[in-house]
Amino acid sequence: MALPKLLCFCCSLDKRTPESNGSNEINQMSKLYSLMEELKVNQLALKNDMEQNISELRRSLDSLTDWLMEKFATIRPGDPCESGMKHNKDKGVEVINISTDSSCSLSRTTAPKMTDKAASARKKGKVGVKPPVKVRSPILTRRYNEMRNKRIYSIGPFTTSSRACPMDLILITHVFDQSKDECEELVRSPWFNLNRAQFKGLAPDLMLSSQVITMCVDFLTLEEFRKEKRVRWFLPPAFSMSVRGYSEENIRRVYCSEDFNDCEKIFVPILLDNHFFLSVFDLKKEVKQIWDSYPNFLDPGRREEKLSQVAKALDSLVMVKIIKKLEVNLLESFTTEIVVNAPRQKNGVDCGLFVTKLMRNSGCLDDCARKMKKKFESQDERLDLALYLLNNKENEIKDVLHRKVVMESGEDIDEVEGTAERSETPKKDGNFTTYKL
Repeated sequence: MALPKLLCFCCSLDKRTPESNGSNEINQMSKLYSLMEELKVNQLALKNDMEQNISELRRSLDSLTDWLMEKFATIRPGDPCESGMKHNKDKGVEVINISTDSSCSLSRTTAPKMTDKAASARKKGKVGVKPPVKVRSPILTRRYNEMRNKRIYSIGPFTTSSRACPMDLILITHVFDQSKDECEELVRSPWFNLNRAQFKGLAPDLMLSSQVITMCVDFLTLEEFRKEKRVRWFLPPAFSMSVRGYSEENIRRVYCSEDFNDCEKIFVPILLDNHFFLSVFDLKKEVKQIWDSYPNFLDPGRREEKLSQVAKALDSLVMVKIIKKLEVNLLESFTTEIVVNAPRQKNGVDCGLFVTKLMRNSGCLDDCARKMKKKFESQDERLDLALYLLNNKENEIKDVLHRKVVMESGEDIDEVEGTAERSETPKKDGNFTTYKL
């Protein structure tokens, strides 16, 4: 009752006239104070009543619990009960109905009957409490199974899911051994060679050197030489770096075929501001493409300007003059196309790795790009490129290097080489190559 009185009194305060004197205000304040005191007393009484009701409810629950425990303490499956018990032997289910004077009933359903074997096992303590089953979503279950079935191998500095043969394991360990001489020659082509200092750029979290890409270009060029028609040309990064200063005669002699009419595409890795991207000149479609795995790194204007400089340098090689007897500036006049579906790198050091991967799959760029977007493991690809260069049949010092590393490891040369020959038969999976032991 104190709260409504207080509200009514507060409303009456707003309606007071300006002529009210100080004595009226004092009376009103005293009334307000008395109403507030009455409200406090009522709140205290209500609190005491609630605590008393809660304590009574707790005592009632305790007495009910004691009564239930006393009633069920002597009940066994199959025993008669004064309130009535029904046991279904066929289903192994026990139903207990307990009736009291207050007309309340209680039902209980138990689990199926335990077998003799399970009962004996429980007596011996062999049966424990099973942990609760964790329910996973289908996506989490699939990822969990993939991680559980995925094996991780340590091969030199690489942590990869690919398994290497003993020869490759010994070779990679020797090549990336930092205690070895950095000037030791590891890979050699007719025009170029790689030592350990240049080769270590293939280690994880390092940027590939232009020398590694040049060696990859050399091997791809030698592979094209063995074909009846050289439809693809590969130029080294040094061509785009020095452009006009690069020897045109060396380009023609090493990287360009005599029959220019067979050429369909020209691949030129371009290095700009310490970032590699691949330029592809399609002579049939008359398009010059930019495959950039990190498109936001470079200014688009500077990137296209560099591409135009490379196109002019290609025109100046005179190789374009003979192609269908067109004008000299043919490549420069090609339409520039930025490949939107190019795969993207996840770090700042894999740009050269993407360039070499695309050039090695130059026959099916779109398929390669699609697979790289689905799955691209940096360390797997670095290991694959390192083995491609070391074990390539175009490597002039391959056999010498293999025998050297095997002798240093103390293994049997014939046994290790025999294992390597059996494992060098690659299993092709699209554009990806896996080696089985």
